[in-house]
This record gives sequence, structure tokens and C-alpha cells, in this order.
Amino acid sequence: MSCSSWEDVESQGSYRYSVYELLRRVFLWKFPLELFMEMVRTADAEKRSTEVDGAAELAFKECLVSLADSDLATAYRDIHIEYTRLFVGPHHLPAPPYESVYRSPDRLLMQDETMSVRAAYAQSGFRVARNYHVPDDSVGIEFEFMCALSMATNDAVSVRDCGKALMLIAAQQEFCNDQLAKWIPQFCADIEENSSLKFWRGVAAFTNEFIQAESDALIALRRDLEELSGSSESAKSQGESAEP
Repeated sequence: MSCSSWEDVESQGSYRYSVYELLRRVFLWKFPLELFMEMVRTADAEKRSTEVDGAAELAFKECLVSLADSDLATAYRDIHIEYTRLFVGPHHLPAPPYESVYRSPDRLLMQDETMSVRAAYAQSGFRVARNYHVPDDSVGIEFEFMCALSMATNDAVSVRDCGKALMLIAAQQEFCNDQLAKWIPQFCADIEENSSLKFWRGVAAFTNEFIQAESDALIALRRDLEELSGSSESAKSQGESAEP
């Protein structure tokens, strides 16, 4: 879908930021009961809305709506228990949340893939805070990085700094193509295969759908920004040439 105005670009940027913000919170478990309850209430209030881009997003919202009449504190507890089983341990992890496990030959932590991710962070001026006791290639950290880049892009767009916005989009394209797209689909497939909870199956399907669409979304966003930037420069030049 091509954007045609600055408002469209800002809307798309806000959507991408909100998705990455949600995903980083869920996979880092910075996901308090209050946020879970707000998600369910919002989904229930908007259940008749048709403004949903993908089938998996719609299914995830329907999953949240189905929880509206249940004991949300109990549902949240079950979701947290399943989070621990899937991603933390102490036993075998059905869906280890680390890129190196999926991409290294021996499925080990802290391999070349971890160093590659760390280098990508550094190239954009980021590093993982010491209070995170997980490897740099944790799914939650990777989503947090994309969240930060998305927010910085939105800030640049808001002041019409196209040069900076395009640079940040290029960084997101590189990270998505070289890192996320290489392992997130299989990671999500493992969640769907190994969890019986509709919440986690819904999160996995939505995450996979979103990441699979990211490459095209970023290409379209870059194209729209380049077009808007060109139009702005053209209008500025015409205005200057019209001066007496």
C-alpha cells in the first residue's frame, strides 16, 4: 500500500512503532497484568472494526476478545507460566528465543550471529543495557532495537528531516533482511507447534505475519518518503524562482 501524504507516512510509522513496542514487551516479559487487561478491553471495544491489515492480526484480536468474559488474572497467570516453559526453562526450551540457536550449525548461544547483531546495534549507536541479563540476539532485544529505530524515524518524519528518516529506514531494512527474516518465521512456527494456549499461538502468528510483511512495508515507506521529499524540494524551488 502506497502512502500519499505526510499524514499517511506518520500513521504507518506510528503503527510499526506500536507493534514493535508490544512485541518487545511481550517477549521480554515487560508485560504487566494492567497492560494485558487493557489489550483485552481495547480488542473487545473494537471487535466490530474492520481496520485490520492481516488475517493473523485479526485472529489475535479475536483471541483477546474471547478472553473478555474470563478471569483475566487467571488467564494472565497461565500465559506467564507458558512463557516460562517456552522461553526460559529450566528444562528444554520448545522455542528458544535467541537468533544464534536457530542460525548456528550446532544451535548454540553466543555464536557469530550474536556478534553480528551486536555490531548492528553499535552501527546505529545502540548497545544493550547491562540490566538485561540475556544475550544481544534475544528476540525481545532485537524487537526493542527495531522499536527504537522506528521511534527515531517517526521523530525525523515529524520535523520533515527526510535525510535522517531515510538513513534510519535503511538501517531497519538491513536488520530485518539480515537478521529478523532469517529466523523469526521458524521461531514463531515452534511456538505455534509447542503451545496449546491461544494467546501464544496468536502472538506467534501475528509476529510472523508482521515480520514477513516488513521488507515490503519498509520499501514502500522509503519510496513514499523519497517522493514526498522530492515534492517538497520541487515546491520550495518553484517558490524561490517566483521571488522578485
